Amino acid sequence: MLRHETYRIDRVLGQGGFGITYLATDLNLDRKVAIKEFFPKDYCGRETVTSHVTLSTQNANEFVNKLKSKFLKEARNIAKFDHPGIIKIHAAFEENNTAYYVMDYIEGESLSEMVKRNGPLPEGKAVNYIGKVGEALEYVHARKINHLDIKPANIMVRRSDDNPILIDFGLSKQYDSSGNQTSTTPTGISHGYAPMEQYNDGGVREFSPQTDVYSLGATLYFLLSGVTPPQATKLIEDELTFPSAIPRHLINPILKAMEPVRKSRYASASAFCHAITGDVDDDASTVDVPKPQPKPIPPKPQRQIPWKYIGSGVVAAIVVVLVSILISSPDPDDTEAPIADSSSLHLTYDNATNSIIYGNHSYKMMYIDGGSFDMGATPEQVSESYDYEKPVHKVTLSSYRIGATEVPQWLWVAIMGNNPSHFKGDNLPVERVSWNDCRDFISILNSLTGKNFNLPTEAQWNTRPAEAAKAAATNTVVATTSMPLQCTTATAEAKLIL
Repeated sequence: MLRHETYRIDRVLGQGGFGITYLATDLNLDRKVAIKEFFPKDYCGRETVTSHVTLSTQNANEFVNKLKSKFLKEARNIAKFDHPGIIKIHAAFEENNTAYYVMDYIEGESLSEMVKRNGPLPEGKAVNYIGKVGEALEYVHARKINHLDIKPANIMVRRSDDNPILIDFGLSKQYDSSGNQTSTTPTGISHGYAPMEQYNDGGVREFSPQTDVYSLGATLYFLLSGVTPPQATKLIEDELTFPSAIPRHLINPILKAMEPVRKSRYASASAFCHAITGDVDDDASTVDVPKPQPKPIPPKPQRQIPWKYIGSGVVAAIVVVLVSILISSPDPDDTEAPIADSSSLHLTYDNATNSIIYGNHSYKMMYIDGGSFDMGATPEQVSESYDYEKPVHKVTLSSYRIGATEVPQWLWVAIMGNNPSHFKGDNLPVERVSWNDCRDFISILNSLTGKNFNLPTEAQWNTRPAEAAKAAATNTVVATTSMPLQCTTATAEAKLIL
């Protein structure tokens, strides 16, 4: 019960990184409402008996209080809105050492749920929804507010009238009359829907409707194809490709809305909506857009996995190690690596403990002394080795750090926004990731931490006899930079070296 037994909590509707939304009953008015609770899960816990929210560490007190103030400010801002396409707020209050606000309960489903249930939407239906959301955004932008989290999951469709309702202003920012932000609280990132400026430090410091326009275009892309667009960091070098389900005449408007350069996009939501509306036919013809071929990559020697040494029924785990040499220069291929916003992800590198820090999580890096050693196939291994493994030769390495464990799933999710692992668990190693996934992962990690993580050389692997012993004992195949990650019977785990 909340607020002097006015509201009865019925069940959880959903939970994000900073809040929990409940279905509740307003006992005074005998109606269903939705209640959002401020609960940053990486910084807070809850007492079992009293339901009071507790801080996991006192060091986070100032930061959490700042976020709570923004949460209440968000409620006050939305409560002033009077638009049929925007969620309505009825009350806000503090209780249980946290804050809440009460809003309409929309009986229906999100656009994300709708597409997952039925598949891509007909063109007319998708464009109609986007047009109405665009009208709501114009209303918001006229009040110098950016939503900053437009995506299918944040657009509810009311069952009674099929109207889309814009919800979840948790990442929104208010700007003054000059277009400057009125708060410095962190922004968040919804991969696939957030434009590049949301990854950049200070990228949304100034008011810009084009940021939400990008997200609106990405949402239309999803509604028509059922496919989440690539995250903005991947579109720096690779062109956006279109599934055949997307009508030909909508490709250019979506491309313009999702331009990597902000000033190249439509100046307003209404301009984008005007570009996509007109005589729309649900059965409009579509076109296959050729997918650009990836840039050729010079072939590397490949070491075959010794399957004959793996027992029947045993699934091998390919371990991908990410390395950062302490005294090396950056990889020349990464000079245009994507930049992420460390304030938005709350992820840092602590030099005192040599750990990656994310909320209550930490990932420890162990120091490895540099030195020289012999490397190559021994006489006993020559018959089963490749030419590039011969002869035995001396290798000298600089010092570096290696992660105490494989990359845990909490770290992968914090960076990439997804979890491809079959066996789920925050502290379990991330699985089933490709070489390209790892390159994207470390590009963002490098920009967040200012370090130089990279994939390892074979020589760096060979300095880890303890790891090799562990691999032999557990039937784990150790992968070097030259080993491909296309083995369909294997799962891929990522590990870091610094």
